[in-house]
Amino acid sequence: MDFFDHQDQAARNSRWLQYLFGIAVLSTILGVYWIVAGTRAWYDWWSPGMAEPSPPFSWDFMWVWDWTLLGWVALFCLIVITLGCAVKFMELQAGGTWVAELLGGTRLDLISHPDHARAVFNVVEEMALASGIAPPPIYVLEREHGINAFAAGHGPEDAVIGITRGAMTKLSREELQGVIGHEMSHILHGDIRLNFEMIGLLNGVQGLGVLGRTILNSSLDHSAYTSNFFTPVHGLSIVVSCVVGVVLRIVGSIGVVLASSIKAAISRQREFLADAASVQFTRNPEALVSALQKIGNMKNGSVVNHREASQVSHVFFSQGIARGFDALFAMHPPLSERIQRLDPTYATFEHISESTQRQELTHLSGNEHSFAASETPTPESLVQHPGTHHSEHVHYMHDLLAHIPETIHHAVHEPFGARAIVYTLLLSPNPHIRAVQHNRLATYADKEVYQETCTLESDMLKLHPGMRLSLIDLSIPTLTQLSPQQYTTFQANILAIMPQHDHEALFGWVLRRVLLRHLTPHFSIVESPSTKYHAISPLAHHCGYLLSALAQQGKGNEQNTRQAFHAGRRALRIRKLVLTPASLCTFASLDLTLHTLNEATPQLKRRVIKACAACVLADQRITVEEAELLRAIADSLGCPMPPLLMAQLENTQKDTISPWPPSSTPLSILTQDKSQDSSRHYAHVP
Repeated sequence: MDFFDHQDQAARNSRWLQYLFGIAVLSTILGVYWIVAGTRAWYDWWSPGMAEPSPPFSWDFMWVWDWTLLGWVALFCLIVITLGCAVKFMELQAGGTWVAELLGGTRLDLISHPDHARAVFNVVEEMALASGIAPPPIYVLEREHGINAFAAGHGPEDAVIGITRGAMTKLSREELQGVIGHEMSHILHGDIRLNFEMIGLLNGVQGLGVLGRTILNSSLDHSAYTSNFFTPVHGLSIVVSCVVGVVLRIVGSIGVVLASSIKAAISRQREFLADAASVQFTRNPEALVSALQKIGNMKNGSVVNHREASQVSHVFFSQGIARGFDALFAMHPPLSERIQRLDPTYATFEHISESTQRQELTHLSGNEHSFAASETPTPESLVQHPGTHHSEHVHYMHDLLAHIPETIHHAVHEPFGARAIVYTLLLSPNPHIRAVQHNRLATYADKEVYQETCTLESDMLKLHPGMRLSLIDLSIPTLTQLSPQQYTTFQANILAIMPQHDHEALFGWVLRRVLLRHLTPHFSIVESPSTKYHAISPLAHHCGYLLSALAQQGKGNEQNTRQAFHAGRRALRIRKLVLTPASLCTFASLDLTLHTLNEATPQLKRRVIKACAACVLADQRITVEEAELLRAIADSLGCPMPPLLMAQLENTQKDTISPWPPSSTPLSILTQDKSQDSSRHYAHVP
């Protein structure tokens, strides 16, 4: 399956989860009703003077319904379940950070964790950038010595990677790549959104048990710290509260069992898919198998001992719970089965040594389809890139990061430096415009940030333009740590120095589009886009506008522009599309177009991106600027696209670009709407 098929499957899994949730709610109501009705029947059966009541749980009793009692039970259960869901979904608005902090995680940084942090940082950065997304923040569970990891969040914009201290210290770099590749697959394929949905919905199903536990703990704590326990009234209230708490705990076990069953049913198959994606990503199945073997051969294995681990047991890399219902209903397939899927020759942990396993797994290294780094990109190949894993991209990002000067690489991990990196990317090569930009930054930016901007300016000028988006992606995790006031100032400064002319204006729009899409969810509540369009015809106007805007880029003359537009139209398979004049192709209108197209189904997005790729490649060449624009469009549609390999750019434009010096390729521009207020140029990106 490709990225778009995975998104469709995630939507089907979400609907399946909702159906199971409805069944769980109904089962909970009926279970509570039978317990309450049976208890009342027992009381009536043993009470003197009752006129021959039906024996509890007899055939007659089971078929005699007390509709009034059922109504009250249903109302009570629905209130508890609804409140449980509402409270949990409010907590989940914090994104993946909520899961990490719930488990006692602390944000990983190179200063506090110098021993093993560098390897983890490098692996996460390389794999994230190779996938076309910003590296997610990393959280370490310091007190957990088992080997485990997790990915959590609503999507790539607010995802985090969590890793236990045991995984950091006991896994090699290659094994870390296998584990992180597994978690990165969950982020790219929409699994983490489904996991969050499960946490919220299933917390409601378990609401009765949670309420009972709260009442019981409160009663016991209160009785332990009061001197009036043995007074008749107070003692009776404590006893009644404890009895109510115990009863609700017992009744709530129905929801706990159902929730564990649902998590197990939905989670297990996705783990196999993530393992396969990790192998394709790293092209090193031995690494993932070795990590799984270490878990199986360790005493602690992958156990996470935190008391809240059961809430999120389905997000872990391996089975994290060794007790309770979650252990009974395993969220993950057995380790031996996961290894056998990767290596059919594998037997058991005891019957085969690790060195022998490594030798026997070498045949897996070339099984997956190989993506040739030097192949000329085509619309068909580019449309397969979003959300996919290719080891060539990982190696490419490894080499690219190695070319970044240490001063710049250090700056992107520090709040002052990350802002300075963004400012330097927007500085114009025109000395007069650059002087105006410097003056504005000196006036409005933080003094330390402006000083850092001046310090980094010379090193940034030496970087190849193809590295710009990767630097933005590297900066995003650091920029999420800004305070709301700092972020507001940062936004204002970007607008103040935004280039207004030529290809610099286009890159400014790309930079701002990417930054706002990934940073806004951290500083304000952003609603997830809903799927409104299931056919391409209602989107024809927006598709025509998008292709028109792309056709204006770097095509030189009107004939080439029309050729590019017609190539995109053919790929989109819509005949009645009209080329929009360049004067009407404004950035504000492009923002609105992308916002609307983001409400289409994944398969429609596939067609749109393929048409965009056909438009860009109509002249059999692709510039750095066109590649950046194509990636920004795909990112705006929720389809992260890996960076084009430099070899691909060379193959399509050997006469215009060399491997690392700055690009001088010509570029047409999107025209700013002069008839509108200039603020429209910076329309808010939803």
